[in-house]
Amino acid sequence: MRRSLLLMLVLCLALSVTAAAEEGDGMKGWALVSGYGGYTFGFGDLFFDETIAGVNVSFEAGLSFGGAFHYGLTDKFFLGGELGFQSYKTQASLGGLSASTTDTKLNILASGLYALNYVENQQALFLAFGAGQYSGLDEFGFNAGVLYTRMAGDKFAWFVMPRFHYVLTDPSGTMVQVVLGVTLPVAGRTGP
Repeated sequence: MRRSLLLMLVLCLALSVTAAAEEGDGMKGWALVSGYGGYTFGFGDLFFDETIAGVNVSFEAGLSFGGAFHYGLTDKFFLGGELGFQSYKTQASLGGLSASTTDTKLNILASGLYALNYVENQQALFLAFGAGQYSGLDEFGFNAGVLYTRMAGDKFAWFVMPRFHYVLTDPSGTMVQVVLGVTLPVAGRTGP
C-alpha cells in the first residue's frame, strides 16, 4: 500500500513539474460549487473474491456521484467539503444459482485543492486531496489525485478528476475513482 501512495505522490509531482503552462491570476476569494458523477474501481483485500461455505462471494465498487463546496483561502489553495455517494455490489453464487445486492453509502469528506498551474485564466490543474468518513460514519479514509478543469463559457467549467482512495477498514479498502463534473463559481471572478 505504501508503494501505491508513493507512486501517486510521484505522479502528482511529475505533473506539476512537467505541466507546460503560464501561471495566471490567483483564486483567492473564489467560492466554487461542484457536482460530479463517475465510476470507482475497487482493489485491496476488501474487494477480493472469496468462498464462504462453498458459496462464491464477490464484492465490487461501482457508480459514484456527489457534490462539493470549496473556498479559495490563498491564490493557490482551496479548502472545502464533499458529500459523495458510492455504490457497492455484493454477488453470491452456488452452482447455477446466483443472487446480488447493491448498497449505496455516503462519504463525508474534508478536501483541499492546490493549484499546480493556470493557463490563460481558462483552465487549471490541481492536486486534490482529502480525508473523512467513508460509508456514513463507519470508516475513516484518505484520498489524493489530480483535477483538470476547463471553462465552458463565462458561467461554469467542466472537470475530470481521477483519485485514489484508501479506507482504513479490516480488510483494507483501496479504490480508484474517475469522475466528470461541473463547477459553478458563486463568488469572486469567473473562470479558473
